[in-house]
Amino acid sequence: MTTRFGNVAIPLLIKMMQEEGASLTDLEAQIFGGAKVVRNISMDIGRENVDIARKILNHFGVHIISEDVEGQLGRKVVFNTLTGEAVVLKVKQLRKTDWSHR
Repeated sequence: MTTRFGNVAIPLLIKMMQEEGASLTDLEAQIFGGAKVVRNISMDIGRENVDIARKILNHFGVHIISEDVEGQLGRKVVFNTLTGEAVVLKVKQLRKTDWSHR
């Protein structure tokens, strides 16, 4: 099973955080993404992904404190794990080079 997809990644992340001592009641989530960037298909995978994330977080009782979801533009997210702050850039094109470590 790959952690590339939210239905596996979200529960695993919650489990890892609990193993490090986090309590479910203290966890908060932010959801980003879900844009419909492929316009010529009838499926709305982005919306489905957002719905799955909401459903899983709700199942675990994790409160969603912020969302930037759906629409027509992709996103680049910079997240500060220490403070929980996030910056979301909406872009028309995502390039492979945007994700390389420098």
